[in-house]
Amino acid sequence: MADVEETDAIILQAREIAERGMLATNALHAACAVAAGCDFFLTTDYLIVKRMRGFAHIAVMNPAQFIVEVE
Repeated sequence: MADVEETDAIILQAREIAERGMLATNALHAACAVAAGCDFFLTTDYLIVKRMRGFAHIAVMNPAQFIVEVE
């Protein structure tokens, strides 16, 4: 777990992520994960996984897919 302070860079990245068709709150969550240095962003929301496909800064996947990836 990481504690991330809100910065202009995080807000900017959240706006860019939201342009992929994501809700602002989900985009902010993803931007915070990137800022925290996370390698993976796990979600059960298929639309988030789909819309974040090809995003270079973090691997976005379903928890079940994550288990397969790391084993």
